[in-house]
Amino acid sequence: IGVSSEVGEGSTFWIVVPMLRPESEAVGESERRSRVLVVEDNAINQRVAMALLRSLECDFEVVENGLDAVQAVEHDQYDAILMDCQMPEMDGYKATAWIREREGTKRRTPIIALTASGSVGDRERCLAAGMDDYLAKPVRREQLAAALHKWVRPAEGTSSAVPRPGPRLY
Repeated sequence: IGVSSEVGEGSTFWIVVPMLRPESEAVGESERRSRVLVVEDNAINQRVAMALLRSLECDFEVVENGLDAVQAVEHDQYDAILMDCQMPEMDGYKATAWIREREGTKRRTPIIALTASGSVGDRERCLAAGMDDYLAKPVRREQLAAALHKWVRPAEGTSSAVPRPGPRLY
């Protein structure tokens, strides 16, 4: 339990409560968690995406633009990629095209578009660029859980995440 207070600024109160996961929900050592690459240039959206993925018990890596995403995919494998569409350096459309070109026929990593733009034709543009799915921001936990469940197959013996209310990605 703690408090931090500054005259004229306000007060912050906090409490840390250790919680144990019921044995029936414990993640076994042999179970593999889904690995997700988050490609997002906005720091707040990065933090929200990380919180959502943590709540879904996914491992993740975050990069800030499409160029970094292409490099990350060249060096590592992911179960899914959450791709913002509008970013500096290289946008999500071009990054997706590069990733698809480099994957060839050996592998197809599911790429789920995350975009703040909800205009007509956005979904079609994302799919035409080679993305597999489309989520408009703000993304709710249930939506992300459903998309990941659709595209990422859990390892043998793992339980799939059960959607429940959570933070939204703006």
